[in-house]
Amino acid sequence: MFHYEVEKDFFDKNQTHYWLTQGDSCAIISTPKDSEGNIISPSQISLVKFKIVEECSNKILFEKQMPLYSTNKYMFSFLPSESAELEIGRYNYEIEYTLSDGGVNTPNQWKFEIIPQGVTEV
Repeated sequence: MFHYEVEKDFFDKNQTHYWLTQGDSCAIISTPKDSEGNIISPSQISLVKFKIVEECSNKILFEKQMPLYSTNKYMFSFLPSESAELEIGRYNYEIEYTLSDGGVNTPNQWKFEIIPQGVTEV
């Protein structure tokens, strides 16, 4: 199962909270924008990474490059084998854009939860 909800972060900015069943796959598509909401052109970006980090320590547990998917959109694909390696729990994620001029932009940072298999509602 893959589920997401838009929530407000600590700065009152919309962020996406993700839930993924351990061992399942998902795809996340992101459009890079600057602080004013303008789309950043792929010609201004040298690298895009999706990272999963421990909630308390910010230790990177997983990272993967996000290739250009379509015009101004990048896609992260979480494979079943990759999500199976993470323990069940709550993490933080970030989408990191490294700009061609060397700057780094991480506009998308929030919560990512790995949930157990076989959960059913009562």
